[in-house]
Amino acid sequence: MWLLIDHSNRFTKFALGAQGSFQRLRLVAESEGLADWERGLAGELGGAAGRLCGVAICSVRRDGARVLEHWCEVLGGLPGFMLDHRNAGLDLRDHAHPEVIGTDRLANLRGAAADDPEGAVIVIDAGTAVTFDPLIPGKPPRFPGGAIAPGIDVMGAALGRMADRLPEVGARQVREFQPDAVENPTVRAIGAGLRHGFRGMVRELVPAQMEWLAEHGYPVEKVLVTGGDGAAVLDALEGLGDLNVRHDPGLTLRGLWSVLMDYEGRV
Repeated sequence: MWLLIDHSNRFTKFALGAQGSFQRLRLVAESEGLADWERGLAGELGGAAGRLCGVAICSVRRDGARVLEHWCEVLGGLPGFMLDHRNAGLDLRDHAHPEVIGTDRLANLRGAAADDPEGAVIVIDAGTAVTFDPLIPGKPPRFPGGAIAPGIDVMGAALGRMADRLPEVGARQVREFQPDAVENPTVRAIGAGLRHGFRGMVRELVPAQMEWLAEHGYPVEKVLVTGGDGAAVLDALEGLGDLNVRHDPGLTLRGLWSVLMDYEGRV
């Protein structure tokens, strides 16, 4: 049994992976201290802690190696596994510098590949950034490249910081307001721009990627959505053609577990 960690910009997610099973455990905000993580996780692990054989991490942050080392030590000196472009099990031939690909993107793609799709899959991860990543089926599955855009919080924060008299508005406020296209006062007008601008971005990029994939002989089988702002993506995709859309909040961790099952005997 392995402890799986998805170490992202705003949250850290934990899960347990064992042969034939996968269990999500806990989501921790970056505002919580390390001691809070340990107390909460220890309670959820319970007796499973003694059956752990290692810790695996997918991290988009510079301190990912330190976090992995910390949890290996906390759990009694367990071995660690860090996902990167060399062990992801993906065809990255189209990338001149695969080492710079975010490991969350690699994990998401492996999670999508775990279902053995017959057609192409577009994976959308909506968080601090929003990534739109096509997966082409094959042995191994191919990642030709994708698109990266700012998330709702980043767009709102950038506007508030760069425009002297405008307030910062984030995804939480957009969810609360559910603004129309015409709004006032200013804070709600910003919410309108964020909500409908985000929606337009999604509704433009997904058909464009579908068209690119079709031109290259890979019709899209489905669209997978994950990330903290996944609900906004689902809202944007509603009514956009005859799409097979699925929401998978645990996709990144499932993908990490899929990679780890390939390597469990060697780490």
